[in-house]
Amino acid sequence: MSRDEKIALKISLYVRNNLDKRLDISSLCRQFRLGKSTLERIFNEVYYQPVHHYILTERMKKSSMLIRGTDIPIKRIASLCGFNSTTTFTRKFRKHFGITPAALRKIEGNADLFGSNG
Repeated sequence: MSRDEKIALKISLYVRNNLDKRLDISSLCRQFRLGKSTLERIFNEVYYQPVHHYILTERMKKSSMLIRGTDIPIKRIASLCGFNSTTTFTRKFRKHFGITPAALRKIEGNADLFGSNG
């Protein structure tokens, strides 16, 4: 594993473990003592995507899992996934998945009722 891959792995683990916190390029640069261009280069080379896209994707994956697998209120899920506003969370979720969080929960709930989610 190259040095850049090790750095990218550390950052990705940090991101996944801190999705409820403010995560942006500046805070990651401070946390890992990297320059902005270095951080962006490493992420583009290792993950083939910009840092901000990676963070949003991880937030969407976590929120989808929580919506599907728990009865935690959507407002709380938004907060757990780093969104200060349920409206912003719903807009980003819909753009990412093509469905609102509430609609996904309703579909998943109906699937459970009919035993068709397995």
